Amino acid sequence: MLSLGVLKEKNKENKVFIIPENISELIDLGYRVYIESNAGLLSGFENKLYIKNGAYIVSKNDIWSKDIILMFNFFYFKYINLLKLNCNIICFNISDKYKKYLKLFYERKITLIILKNIPRLSKYQYMDISSSMSYISGYRAVVESLYEYRKIFSHQIVFSGKIESVKVLVIGVGVSGLTSIGLFKSLGSDVYAYDLREETKDQVKSLGAKFIKIKNFYLNFSDFLLNNIFKFNIIVITVANKNNLKFISKKLINLMKRGSIIVDLTMRDGGSCDVDIKGDVCIYKNKIKIISYYDYTRLMPELSSFLCSNNLLNFLKFILDEEKILIYLNFDDSMINNVVEIYKGKLYKKKIINEINYKDNKSILNFRNKKENNLFENQFRYKYKKKINCFMKYFLIFLIFFIPFLFLNYYSLKFINHFVIFVISCLLGYKLIDNVEHVFHTPLISLTNAISGIIFIGCLTQIGYINNFLNKIFSLFSLFLVSINIFSGFYITIRMLKMFVSKN
Repeated sequence: MLSLGVLKEKNKENKVFIIPENISELIDLGYRVYIESNAGLLSGFENKLYIKNGAYIVSKNDIWSKDIILMFNFFYFKYINLLKLNCNIICFNISDKYKKYLKLFYERKITLIILKNIPRLSKYQYMDISSSMSYISGYRAVVESLYEYRKIFSHQIVFSGKIESVKVLVIGVGVSGLTSIGLFKSLGSDVYAYDLREETKDQVKSLGAKFIKIKNFYLNFSDFLLNNIFKFNIIVITVANKNNLKFISKKLINLMKRGSIIVDLTMRDGGSCDVDIKGDVCIYKNKIKIISYYDYTRLMPELSSFLCSNNLLNFLKFILDEEKILIYLNFDDSMINNVVEIYKGKLYKKKIINEINYKDNKSILNFRNKKENNLFENQFRYKYKKKINCFMKYFLIFLIFFIPFLFLNYYSLKFINHFVIFVISCLLGYKLIDNVEHVFHTPLISLTNAISGIIFIGCLTQIGYINNFLNKIFSLFSLFLVSINIFSGFYITIRMLKMFVSKN
């Protein structure tokens, strides 16, 4: 029977990794649970609640002899030599200082699992603590801005006058950003959202917000904000901050209207405001409030502990073997490859698991991380697409006006009229398919198959009813091309279905 030891958090952390409600389920799975005394006190869970559900309350020194050590933020590096041989440490986050104590990890043959590295994929979402914490951060950002703004968010007409709805700008459309957008919209605010990833546009629109599209982020972002949004009282939520990029400069803050609010959710990564921030809530020039808590989940410890504990419980179920007596780590699974940092006293070299069957996963990751490359690629694609459109227009004009004259001696005026209609329909079909959003790839296959089916029937009618040799040759050739498109569409659909069935 595996023993679990839950340590009390330190350094202002008020969450607990296991809540009392999950103890009985862990016992049913075959775990024996030991909780450090008062580990859940700051989250609202007293020792008697753990005892009532079947856990044992022990001191910190008694935890070191357990098979699995659980802690949200692990930092007891100097106590590694007290741990049991082949012990497993499972935490959400760990300081980089642990690399100085690798020798102790090697000697005790420790396995270190960091749950922060769980991939952001839907099939792992029930274990993803990062998404749970991001959800709470996004929700709490709205609550804090509502308290500090101290006005009504929605558009109201009362006897005393008209109250305008507040303008909200969310920078970064992740879990936190989407949570903030949804809650602000439910309060009646006018919400705008921006993200470097254009594929988030549909998610923003589905929540009723307006997606900001800027061609050149580095040159036009500030000007767009000044000309379109910062003229009003506004609440800004900054969620994304990679490579320590400062989205909100001093120039923007100085031009914001009196009483505006900035909620920075990225203080853990260095912050998104280019100003010196003192305290969790500070008042900048012109009475602009900047809310910058280091960790918003600490403001809701009971709920944070509840969600963390449920995610952890699912993970512990996932790694338990069928006989419920040993931990089984399947390294063929991409999630295990990401979360295991040290395996039985040896640094584990992570394999690059190709989840979406890209040929070069590494180059795509670098492409996403380097925004300069992303900007260059977008500009290149825009110019390339523009050249293709020009070429198609001139090519179709050539078909319309010149090719019919080559066959004027062989075909009647009626056929030329049909040919012109055919070329125009090709132009309309091209524009129709070109305007389909890139997220609708599967509907696009069905759309092209439908168009191909119409052409297929038209070719058959041409072959059967018109006794002309050249007409039949062109019809057969068109029939061949259309058949390739139809059968390849079905083939791709079958492959996609097999891929999803194998994943599920």
